[in-house]
Amino acid sequence: MVDAETALAIGLVDELAAHGEVVTAAHVWLSSLQGLPRTPMLRTRAIARADLAEALSPRHVDLDAMLDLWEHPDAQAALKALMAKLGK
Repeated sequence: MVDAETALAIGLVDELAAHGEVVTAAHVWLSSLQGLPRTPMLRTRAIARADLAEALSPRHVDLDAMLDLWEHPDAQAALKALMAKLGK
């Protein structure tokens, strides 16, 4: 895990906001997006996500094998530990 300043420096995030200013900063950012033309924005988003969409396409994902892995004792133990940590 990287700290906030490193995340900003390497481009993982576009800006940092103080804890109490996160919601306001998010609203400002979202408001700026509303002014962008919808069709180019959607097309750009599709292009940016194309590799992810391809990687998750049914021909690359063996759903039965993936579900078996989630039921594996190691995965279940990790999930139970996470739930306990979260107090659920």
